[in-house]
Amino acid sequence: MTKNSNKDKEECCKELYRLLIFYKFLVKLLEYFFEGGYILILDDDINKNYLRLSHKINQILDGKCFENYNIQVELPYDNLRSIDPDAPKTEWEYHGRKVCGDSLSEIEDLFIKTGEKSYALAEDGEFLRSIDEYLTTYNNFKKAENRKFIDNVQKEAKNHNPFKSQSSEEKSNIELKINPNIWTYVEKLYLDVYRNSNDFVSFLKNHGVSGYKNSSYPLILSGEEEHTDKDLFWTFMRDENCEFPDFMRSIPYNIQLNILSDIIFDDDIQRTQYINWNYHGEKINQWYPKIINYLESAGLKINFKRHKIILGYEILEFWDLIHEKIIIVSKKRFDNGHYSDAVESAFKEINISVKEIVKSKTGTEYDGHTLMDTGFSFSKTSSSIILLGDLSTISGRNIQKGYKKLFSGSIQAIRNPNAHGNDEITKEEAIHLIFLASHLMFKLHSAMNI
Repeated sequence: MTKNSNKDKEECCKELYRLLIFYKFLVKLLEYFFEGGYILILDDDINKNYLRLSHKINQILDGKCFENYNIQVELPYDNLRSIDPDAPKTEWEYHGRKVCGDSLSEIEDLFIKTGEKSYALAEDGEFLRSIDEYLTTYNNFKKAENRKFIDNVQKEAKNHNPFKSQSSEEKSNIELKINPNIWTYVEKLYLDVYRNSNDFVSFLKNHGVSGYKNSSYPLILSGEEEHTDKDLFWTFMRDENCEFPDFMRSIPYNIQLNILSDIIFDDDIQRTQYINWNYHGEKINQWYPKIINYLESAGLKINFKRHKIILGYEILEFWDLIHEKIIIVSKKRFDNGHYSDAVESAFKEINISVKEIVKSKTGTEYDGHTLMDTGFSFSKTSSSIILLGDLSTISGRNIQKGYKKLFSGSIQAIRNPNAHGNDEITKEEAIHLIFLASHLMFKLHSAMNI
């Protein structure tokens, strides 16, 4: 081997080392830009430094040393300003990170094969120091801005949620502005369904309410048929009686809500809506709807799926917003602390739902990434099996393409968190991913051709 050939080989090893260092700085810059907080900060310098590193990398790759190397190195973006402003982190998670990972692995593999030689890089020292100092400053600034952002969000949440600053005693004394007549129908419905005034008194005691006994109770529905005067019972059910509404005025709101919740979500009481019995002019099937109307008129929301009455200003639990199919497969696992398992079950349910639709339309069973491509793809001559957008418009075609990538990417990247190198994910991460799974399930069920 000649002296010149040895010199050329040494020069190429140095160029390879330079490429490795510059590409590592490029990845570090992108991680600082995309990660480490809720907000992105795109300033002139972050884009310029990305371009400077990109030029250095391209100059090395265009040099003579890399003419004979079989190496695939790509830059994930032309510049940071070209990134989709509506979904910047998606660009990184489903494109940029993979490009960087694959390219850096190619460089590292070649670096190992050629002896792993490192060099001082004196000519690049000032440039690398300036990049490193900038990234440190940028990262610290971004952390500070994200802390401000989180503080502002928490402050806003506290200001708009009156429960946050109230003690338990204060919470129990908030007045519910519900029409007091609601308690007349609560009492009458319970007595009509269960025919026992003693049970109703016990029902109240179970909620911490004692001392109530209507003056008519000794004469009606004592629990023993022979002690019940049916004429007096019918009169009681027909006439307006204010004893119970007056009594409930002094009961704290949280106890009132618990009582109302047990009443409106009681299956037997709900069935009174379909009974045509008439108590001297007023049909019993009107009473339950009146209770619901009184609650809604007071600004309360009723979640029948979750059996929950929600105050108008109360923050919803996230399960109140999740698709029922996802709740069925994920909630118990989530509540038991098995967050990865809860997420995996959610996305498997999406996979199963799409699989059933595609198989019913094609007769063929697919899975995973291939399944999503088959289910959501379309062409100029054929529509999609699962149609989410109007393919006759540009916007509709973009929606179809976008959701195809979202379904496919979610199944490929998220379906099994443990399989992707994480022993367990955090509770917060699980909530984010379950929301995504729920959104995809709602979107799937809104498809135009299913």
